[in-house]
Amino acid sequence: MIDRHQLRTLSLAALAVSIVAGGVAFLLTKSAAIGLGVPAGAMLGLVPFVTWAWFLSRLLEKKSVLLFALISIAKLGFYAAAFYFLVHQGRVNPMALGGGLGLTALGLAITVLLQDRGGAGSRA
Repeated sequence: MIDRHQLRTLSLAALAVSIVAGGVAFLLTKSAAIGLGVPAGAMLGLVPFVTWAWFLSRLLEKKSVLLFALISIAKLGFYAAAFYFLVHQGRVNPMALGGGLGLTALGLAITVLLQDRGGAGSRA
């Protein structure tokens, strides 16, 4: 699996790329809703990776089902509030938000899978 330092590095790289992509989108479309949607989506896309890394280390120590339930409910509340604030109130374009969210999560997931596959292949 990926360690915390690599996750932090990949997260910062994904945010940097999303900020540049948002800037380019803003310059091309002259729409702040699209320009802000990509980085906002990238930040929301990083939440599962960052929280699961922290959560799994705590779960292995305490084996608490209550902690899992509380964190899951808190994450759902966070996403509901973020989507209400960003999309329902019209602050960002929903397609740009979805693009930033999906591409960031997909990029990190592919990186983790490739790293696991590379590590397994080198043991032979």
